Amino acid sequence: MAIAAVATVMILLSATSAVLATNLTVVAMLPMSDPVLGGIFKGIANALSVVPDVITTIDPDHNYTVQFVDSASSRLTGVKILNELAVAGRPIHALIGDYSSRVTLPVALTAASQRLWHCGVPSSVDFNNKADFPLFYRTAPDDLQGGRALAMVVRSMGWGSANLIAVADPFGQSLTESFMAAAKSLGIDVHSAQQYAPGTTNFAPFLDTVAANGSKVTLLLGFPGDARLIFREAKSRGMLTSEWAWLGPVTMSMYLDSFTADVDKDLADGMFYVFPLQSANPQLQRLRSSYLAKFPNATAESLLGYPLMYLDCLMSVAHGFKRLTAKYGDAAVLAKSYTANLTEFLVPFDGASGPVSYDQYGTRLANWNVVNIVNRRAVVTHEVFLSNNTFVQLAAPRFAGGSATIPLDRPPLVRAYPQWEDGGVQALAAVRALLISLQIAGMVLLFAYRTERRVRQLSLPFLLMIGTGCVLVLASEYFLVGVPTPFHCFASPILLAFGFQMVMASAAAKTYRIYRIFDNRVGVAISKAVLKSHILIRNVGAVLFAQAVLFLIWIGGFPSCVTLVQTRTLLYYACTSSSVAGYWFVLGLSFALNAVLLGVVVVLAYKTRDVDSSFRETSWILYTAQNVLLCAVVVVPLSVIPLDTLAMPAYYVRAVVLIYAVMFAYYALVGRLVVTILSERYAPRTGSLAEALVTHTGGSQNGQRLDGAAMFGPVTKRGGAKRAGSMAVMAALQHASGPLPTPGGSCSATAANLPSASVPNELSGHYPVLRRGSGLGLFGSIVQTWHTHHVYANLRPTASHIVITPPQDLATASKEPGVALGLGGVAFDASPAGVPPGCIEVIHRKTGRAWVVQLGGADEVAAWAALLRPVVGATLSTGAADSKSQTRSQAGKSKKTNGTESGSKTVESAGAPALRPSPSSSGPKPMDDDE
Repeated sequence: MAIAAVATVMILLSATSAVLATNLTVVAMLPMSDPVLGGIFKGIANALSVVPDVITTIDPDHNYTVQFVDSASSRLTGVKILNELAVAGRPIHALIGDYSSRVTLPVALTAASQRLWHCGVPSSVDFNNKADFPLFYRTAPDDLQGGRALAMVVRSMGWGSANLIAVADPFGQSLTESFMAAAKSLGIDVHSAQQYAPGTTNFAPFLDTVAANGSKVTLLLGFPGDARLIFREAKSRGMLTSEWAWLGPVTMSMYLDSFTADVDKDLADGMFYVFPLQSANPQLQRLRSSYLAKFPNATAESLLGYPLMYLDCLMSVAHGFKRLTAKYGDAAVLAKSYTANLTEFLVPFDGASGPVSYDQYGTRLANWNVVNIVNRRAVVTHEVFLSNNTFVQLAAPRFAGGSATIPLDRPPLVRAYPQWEDGGVQALAAVRALLISLQIAGMVLLFAYRTERRVRQLSLPFLLMIGTGCVLVLASEYFLVGVPTPFHCFASPILLAFGFQMVMASAAAKTYRIYRIFDNRVGVAISKAVLKSHILIRNVGAVLFAQAVLFLIWIGGFPSCVTLVQTRTLLYYACTSSSVAGYWFVLGLSFALNAVLLGVVVVLAYKTRDVDSSFRETSWILYTAQNVLLCAVVVVPLSVIPLDTLAMPAYYVRAVVLIYAVMFAYYALVGRLVVTILSERYAPRTGSLAEALVTHTGGSQNGQRLDGAAMFGPVTKRGGAKRAGSMAVMAALQHASGPLPTPGGSCSATAANLPSASVPNELSGHYPVLRRGSGLGLFGSIVQTWHTHHVYANLRPTASHIVITPPQDLATASKEPGVALGLGGVAFDASPAGVPPGCIEVIHRKTGRAWVVQLGGADEVAAWAALLRPVVGATLSTGAADSKSQTRSQAGKSKKTNGTESGSKTVESAGAPALRPSPSSSGPKPMDDDE
């Protein structure tokens, strides 16, 4: 039989009159061969062997026989032992054990079927089900009390959060549920509750979760063997420092006795566990004396803890049988032919661990000690009284490394919203303030120069609305900083939307006017009233009114309030609408309105991108709309999607992108005009051309060939002539051709040298010049603007040139020396694209560099065209009413048409050969570079 293989010890607990006494058999089932706890439970068996002295004082009329059996922590073994004892006909009247709820549950069911009174120490709340366990009771508190005690420890330590790692068995599941219920009532946030299967050895994933959840308080709801593996892994991750707190249930009371290696004991340094409060009493003193006398090598402390609860079990059996035999008689008790229930069997008494009393489920009611493991010793630091919810400190708690400082359960919450104390927020606010100041100053300047032709061409009211919109967009960001109020919840989106619409609606109105004028392909009569500024402004106002109606619906129907949001690591504020559906309905309509507006701007700007509008405005509007669209892809998601841990990075990205979008829009639509006005207003003025020239002594006299170095000066690395060289050109032209005409912006001619009766041979004046074409780079092409230059052209048999020189101060500041071009190497366009009317463009054919000269009107354009057309290398247009010019890439190409013009886009060959110097003539050679 299997029972023969079980190590069994028979101890006879004799009464005073042993011959006449009734014999009662009690089986003590303990996991004495458990690989971790076996030694401890052998010690508990030793403690139970000294009970006779106490039993005789409780029930002197009966003999008690204790039979020890080993469950080996196996449910199957425990059940088989009871069944085999019953089959063998061994009379058993009561059962003590086992230890874990997992093993005791099936054993208790078997004991109930054999009508055995069953006392144990497992804590699972499953045993409170008296329909399944009618004869089970315990001298230890259950998990309902243990969970409350642990929760009170966590809260009394000042912690508001914790992590749970629990064994997935009846004990771990029961204690987890009890703790979480108590934690909820005490306001403790359980960050994570993980369960591991019995026998688990890899706890790395569990600790990864704990480390990621923020709380540094962790409860291990398992057994000492599991705790050792968890502590080893935690140590390798730096989680056994004074910044961490570890707590355990009653099972951790056996941790120090479970291991012999100091390194394993040191892992638990600073850990806390709870254990039922045990007090000194006469019973304990008597048991301790008998125990030390029988086992002189043992210590008095080895009797504390679980041994006392098992001793209380044996004493409770004696009290119960004493009551039953008195009521039903010994024969009925031996034959189990009585009908007593658990309430009749249980008797409150003073046990080895202190007073023992039960609730209606046969569970002991207890208060608790908080025990701290310090330097491999167990020190009681607190007492927890569940009856009145009090927490009493008896000694200073110590954490890992001996620290007396109670660690924080989690780091201080990160404030995931912008605050004025943040350096980055202050820097962004300063940048916005500077930009707002510059934009307001620019609008004031435009108003002061409202009679300027360029300002009138670009429509001052729309310029001011665009500038105001940019200011509103930047100002909206200030309401996102600090603790918000309901006013802030509305102010920021309202200013942002109105600012955006003022910019885009104004751009749409201006582009629409250009579109109606220049794209009237079907010849429909255009009503001037429709294109007047006040009508277009009224349309802009209609868009703003529609947006205002949506905002009124939002404010009146779905008002927002400020909500404080706290996560495990973050704290921030959210504007919460009273109706989520209503809020998203209004927000969706607002997005749709602004998306349509942006789409209209993109379409109209694209259709008019090649129109010769003033200041290339439609092209810049197209660039702005495209840029806004790209920025919106970033800004909109970051504005409406809560990002929690990425809230502050999202704020900075959104703020920087918004500032960039506003800067681009303002410069493209308003700022360029401001820069042009300022540059022309404060650019130094020059006197006569003769004052800007220097005397050149290295050239030839009239009719002599000019030296190339004298004409163009030393060549720099960029291939351009230095200023001295360009001045030398002017001086040489003066020596070769006679005195230069007085500059003044008008045409002058010397009749003696006219190539024909109707064409002058010299033109000069001060004109606005715009540098464009190749050689500028991307940035240079964007920031390039108009500057006043002196422009001189002559047509002489020995020297045909056009000279463009800036004022001396501007040349010094910009390091731009001016340029002298041989007319044989240039092309000119009398109707260039992208500039105001009344301009000509001079293009250096070899390099593609170009200069647009803004003349005084059509008469001057005709005069310059008449002078240049016979002698330049190529002509792109002659001033006809072209709607579009050919690109500059065609400047170096000739298009022969058998002596006839093809439309208005004629490219003429060079003019009179006698007047145009060839490379072998005495005149200057065409330039390779113009700067």
